[in-house]
Amino acid sequence: MIRIVNIVALAITVMFAFGLYKLKYNTSISEDQLVQLQRDIAQEQRALRVLKAEWSYLNRPERIQALAAKHLELEPLDPGQILEIKDIPFSPVDLDNERISQESMPARAVGGPELSMDPASLPDVTDSEIESNTRGGNADG
Repeated sequence: MIRIVNIVALAITVMFAFGLYKLKYNTSISEDQLVQLQRDIAQEQRALRVLKAEWSYLNRPERIQALAAKHLELEPLDPGQILEIKDIPFSPVDLDNERISQESMPARAVGGPELSMDPASLPDVTDSEIESNTRGGNADG
C-alpha cells in the first residue's frame, strides 16, 4: 500500500514539475514578446517625433509663402473684386418648391466670363452615348 502511495506521489510530483516548467517557459516567452513590443512602441514614438518635427519644418509660414509665390502665380486683390453683402444677388428660397429657377441663378461670376444658362446651347447627347461613356466604351457602338 505504501508503495502505491509513493508511486502516485512521484507521478503527481513529476506532473507538477512539468506544469511548472511549462508555465515558466510560457512566461519567459510572454516577457520576451513584451520587451519586443516595448521596443517597437519606443521606435514608433521616435519616428512619430521625427515626423512631427518634419511637419513643423515643412509648414513654416515663410516656406509656404515662398512656395506659393513660386508655383501659384497669385496676384494681389483688386479693390473691385471686394463686394459688400448688399451687392451679392440673393434669391428668395421657396421651401414648397425644391426646384430653383434659372432666373434666380446668377448668369456669371463677378469679374468672370458670361455663362450661358440656355439648354439649347448644350450639345445633344443620347442615352446610349451616356451609357457607353460611363462603362468606358466609345459612343460609336
